[in-house]
Amino acid sequence: FLTRAHAALARAGYEIPWPQRVVHLKPAVAPADPAAGSLAALAHCTLFAGLPEQALAALARESHPLAFAPGEAVVREGEASRALYVVAAGEAEVWHAGQAVARVAQGEVFGEMAFLSGEPRTASVRAAGRLEVVEVDSAALRALLTEHAGLAEELATRMAERQQALAARDAAPSDEHSSGGLLRFILGQLHQLVSG
Repeated sequence: FLTRAHAALARAGYEIPWPQRVVHLKPAVAPADPAAGSLAALAHCTLFAGLPEQALAALARESHPLAFAPGEAVVREGEASRALYVVAAGEAEVWHAGQAVARVAQGEVFGEMAFLSGEPRTASVRAAGRLEVVEVDSAALRALLTEHAGLAEELATRMAERQQALAARDAAPSDEHSSGGLLRFILGQLHQLVSG
Protein backbone atom coordinates (compact mmCIF):
# COMPACT_ATOMS: atom_id res chain seq x y z
CA PHE A 1 0.00 0.00 0.00
CA LEU A 2 2.71 2.47 0.99
CA THR A 3 4.71 1.76 -2.18
CA ARG A 4 1.64 2.27 -4.38
CA ALA A 5 0.62 5.39 -2.46
CA HIS A 6 4.10 6.81 -2.90
CA ALA A 7 4.07 6.10 -6.64
CA ALA A 8 0.60 7.64 -7.05
CA LEU A 9 1.58 10.78 -5.13
CA ALA A 10 4.79 11.11 -7.16
CA ARG A 11 2.79 10.91 -10.41
CA ALA A 12 0.48 13.61 -9.16
CA GLY A 13 3.46 15.87 -8.38
CA TYR A 14 3.42 15.59 -4.59
CA GLU A 15 6.63 15.24 -2.64
CA ILE A 16 6.81 13.41 0.68
CA PRO A 17 8.62 15.68 3.13
CA TRP A 18 11.50 14.11 5.00
CA PRO A 19 12.74 15.32 8.39
CA GLN A 20 15.25 18.03 7.71
CA ARG A 21 17.17 20.78 9.46
CA VAL A 22 17.88 24.20 8.00
CA VAL A 23 21.11 25.75 9.29
CA HIS A 24 21.69 29.47 8.78
CA LEU A 25 25.35 30.37 9.11
CA LYS A 26 26.07 33.84 10.41
CA PRO A 27 29.37 35.60 9.94
CA ALA A 28 31.59 35.39 13.00
CA VAL A 29 31.27 38.41 15.26
CA ALA A 30 34.02 39.30 17.69
CA PRO A 31 32.77 39.24 21.28
CA ALA A 32 32.10 42.66 22.75
CA ASP A 33 34.77 43.99 25.10
CA PRO A 34 33.03 44.64 28.44
CA ALA A 35 35.75 47.10 29.47
CA ALA A 36 35.06 49.20 26.35
CA GLY A 37 31.37 49.47 27.24
CA SER A 38 32.22 50.33 30.84
CA LEU A 39 34.71 52.97 29.68
CA ALA A 40 32.11 54.62 27.44
CA ALA A 41 29.58 54.69 30.29
CA LEU A 42 32.08 56.12 32.79
CA ALA A 43 33.25 58.76 30.29
CA HIS A 44 29.64 59.97 29.85
CA CYS A 45 28.93 59.89 33.59
CA THR A 46 28.43 63.30 35.20
CA LEU A 47 30.49 62.22 38.21
CA PHE A 48 33.53 60.91 36.32
CA ALA A 49 33.43 63.18 33.26
CA GLY A 50 36.68 65.04 32.74
CA LEU A 51 38.88 62.58 34.61
CA PRO A 52 42.11 61.58 32.83
CA GLU A 53 41.57 58.93 30.17
CA GLN A 54 44.12 56.63 31.81
CA ALA A 55 42.27 56.83 35.13
CA LEU A 56 38.93 56.07 33.47
CA ALA A 57 40.40 53.14 31.54
CA ALA A 58 41.83 51.65 34.75
CA LEU A 59 38.49 52.08 36.53
CA ALA A 60 36.62 50.51 33.60
CA ARG A 61 38.85 47.43 33.64
CA GLU A 62 37.99 46.79 37.28
CA SER A 63 34.27 47.60 36.99
CA HIS A 64 31.45 45.21 36.12
CA PRO A 65 28.76 45.84 33.46
CA LEU A 66 25.39 44.43 34.57
CA ALA A 67 22.00 44.23 32.82
CA PHE A 68 18.58 44.18 34.52
CA ALA A 69 15.09 43.38 33.26
CA PRO A 70 12.22 45.87 33.77
CA GLY A 71 11.16 46.00 37.42
CA GLU A 72 14.20 44.09 38.66
CA ALA A 73 15.96 45.50 41.75
CA VAL A 74 19.56 46.62 41.43
CA VAL A 75 19.87 47.42 45.15
CA ARG A 76 17.39 46.99 47.98
CA GLU A 77 16.59 49.26 50.89
CA GLY A 78 18.34 48.09 54.05
CA GLU A 79 20.97 45.92 52.40
CA ALA A 80 24.69 46.51 52.87
CA SER A 81 26.80 47.28 49.83
CA ARG A 82 30.18 48.72 48.95
CA ALA A 83 29.47 49.57 45.32
CA LEU A 84 28.10 52.52 43.41
CA TYR A 85 26.39 52.29 40.03
CA VAL A 86 26.60 54.31 36.82
CA VAL A 87 23.58 54.09 34.50
CA ALA A 88 24.96 53.09 31.09
CA ALA A 89 21.60 52.72 29.29
CA GLY A 90 17.95 53.07 30.30
CA GLU A 91 16.50 54.56 33.47
CA ALA A 92 16.17 53.44 37.06
CA GLU A 93 13.54 54.31 39.68
CA VAL A 94 14.43 55.06 43.28
CA TRP A 95 11.92 53.63 45.79
CA HIS A 96 11.69 54.54 49.46
CA ALA A 97 9.08 53.22 51.90
CA GLY A 98 7.12 51.64 49.04
CA GLN A 99 6.92 54.78 46.88
CA ALA A 100 8.83 55.89 43.79
CA VAL A 101 10.66 59.09 44.78
CA ALA A 102 13.10 59.73 41.91
CA ARG A 103 14.42 58.56 38.56
CA VAL A 104 18.06 58.10 37.59
CA ALA A 105 18.84 58.63 33.91
CA GLN A 106 21.68 57.55 31.66
CA GLY A 107 25.00 59.07 32.73
CA GLU A 108 23.93 59.50 36.35
CA VAL A 109 25.10 57.67 39.47
CA PHE A 110 23.21 56.08 42.36
CA GLY A 111 24.29 54.45 45.60
CA GLU A 112 27.32 56.68 46.18
CA MET A 113 26.46 57.80 49.71
CA ALA A 114 25.89 54.26 51.02
CA PHE A 115 29.03 53.32 49.13
CA LEU A 116 31.07 55.94 50.99
CA SER A 117 29.48 55.72 54.43
CA GLY A 118 29.18 51.94 54.61
CA GLU A 119 25.66 52.43 56.02
CA PRO A 120 22.77 50.22 54.79
CA ARG A 121 20.99 51.37 51.64
CA THR A 122 18.31 53.96 52.39
CA ALA A 123 16.32 53.21 49.23
CA SER A 124 15.73 50.52 46.64
CA VAL A 125 16.60 51.13 43.00
CA ARG A 126 14.74 49.23 40.28
CA ALA A 127 15.01 49.11 36.51
CA ALA A 128 12.30 51.30 34.95
CA GLY A 129 12.76 49.39 31.68
CA ARG A 130 15.68 47.52 30.21
CA LEU A 131 18.59 48.81 32.31
CA GLU A 132 22.36 48.56 31.94
CA VAL A 133 24.66 49.74 34.70
CA VAL A 134 28.36 49.71 35.49
CA GLU A 135 29.09 48.53 39.03
CA VAL A 136 32.09 50.31 40.55
CA ASP A 137 33.20 48.55 43.72
CA SER A 138 35.36 49.92 46.50
CA ALA A 139 38.48 48.05 45.38
CA ALA A 140 38.31 49.61 41.90
CA LEU A 141 37.80 53.12 43.26
CA ARG A 142 40.50 52.61 45.89
CA ALA A 143 42.99 51.65 43.17
CA LEU A 144 42.03 54.74 41.16
CA LEU A 145 42.42 57.12 44.11
CA THR A 146 45.68 55.51 45.23
CA GLU A 147 47.20 56.06 41.79
CA HIS A 148 45.75 59.56 41.37
CA ALA A 149 45.78 61.15 44.84
CA GLY A 150 44.42 64.50 43.62
CA LEU A 151 41.24 62.88 42.31
CA ALA A 152 39.79 62.39 45.79
CA GLU A 153 39.12 66.11 46.23
CA GLU A 154 37.74 66.44 42.71
CA LEU A 155 35.37 63.49 43.16
CA ALA A 156 34.36 64.70 46.63
CA THR A 157 33.48 68.12 45.19
CA ARG A 158 31.38 66.56 42.43
CA MET A 159 29.60 64.20 44.84
CA ALA A 160 28.87 67.07 47.24
CA GLU A 161 27.48 69.22 44.42
CA ARG A 162 25.26 66.36 43.31
CA GLN A 163 23.98 65.73 46.84
CA GLN A 164 23.31 69.46 47.32
CA ALA A 165 21.36 69.56 44.05
CA LEU A 166 19.28 66.56 45.14
CA ALA A 167 18.68 68.09 48.59
CA ALA A 168 17.68 71.43 47.05
CA ARG A 169 15.21 69.63 44.80
CA ASP A 170 13.60 67.86 47.76
CA ALA A 171 13.89 70.52 50.51
CA ALA A 172 16.24 73.05 51.97
CA PRO A 173 19.50 71.42 53.09
CA SER A 174 20.18 71.24 56.81
CA ASP A 175 23.24 72.78 58.49
CA GLU A 176 24.79 69.36 58.97
CA HIS A 177 24.61 68.83 55.21
CA SER A 178 25.76 72.30 54.25
CA SER A 179 27.96 72.52 51.20
CA GLY A 180 31.22 72.71 53.18
CA GLY A 181 30.22 70.08 55.74
CA LEU A 182 29.07 67.62 53.10
CA LEU A 183 32.25 68.16 51.08
CA ARG A 184 34.40 67.51 54.17
CA PHE A 185 32.40 64.36 54.96
CA ILE A 186 32.71 62.96 51.45
CA LEU A 187 36.40 63.84 51.19
CA GLY A 188 37.04 62.18 54.55
CA GLN A 189 35.21 59.04 53.42
CA LEU A 190 37.20 58.91 50.18
CA HIS A 191 40.49 59.26 52.10
CA GLN A 192 39.33 56.53 54.50
CA LEU A 193 38.51 54.31 51.50
CA VAL A 194 42.04 54.78 50.15
CA SER A 195 43.73 54.11 53.49
CA GLY A 196 41.61 50.98 53.97
